[in-house]
Amino acid sequence: GQSVVIDNRPGAGSTIGTEYVAKSPGDGYTFLMTSSSFTFNPALYPEQALAALHPQDRIFADDEWGDYLIYTAPYRKVFIDGRSDFYGTDLLARYQEILHVRGQWRATLQNYRVDTVLARAGTPLATALTGSPEWQQHYGDSVALVFRRVPR
Repeated sequence: GQSVVIDNRPGAGSTIGTEYVAKSPGDGYTFLMTSSSFTFNPALYPEQALAALHPQDRIFADDEWGDYLIYTAPYRKVFIDGRSDFYGTDLLARYQEILHVRGQWRATLQNYRVDTVLARAGTPLATALTGSPEWQQHYGDSVALVFRRVPR
């Protein structure tokens, strides 16, 4: 039989072991076995709000929650996520306007046909949408609020 050496390299969400294997010589004997599980703190992420979202929704959320939405359901259509280097400066400027309720934020949501907003509770965006006749709140808790555009 063949001897086997197991070299555990834990840490950094499997990044350390993965980097080690990636830099190993291609000898045909080195391989990587990893598993990962992610948990999200429901006090920080909109876990309970997910039930209020529909598969066809075009969702505006902040970039961190955009990542979370894609992770939980890759089919979701989000305005932006954490891969901001791919979006370009113009879209990032529009994102900041919406997030901070400045400039043409309403027009940008309309132009991008956003029909659902997942906002952090207590943010300027959540406050603005709560008072807007164009949007109706469909879900809310201490973490997140879900708004849908009112059909015309």
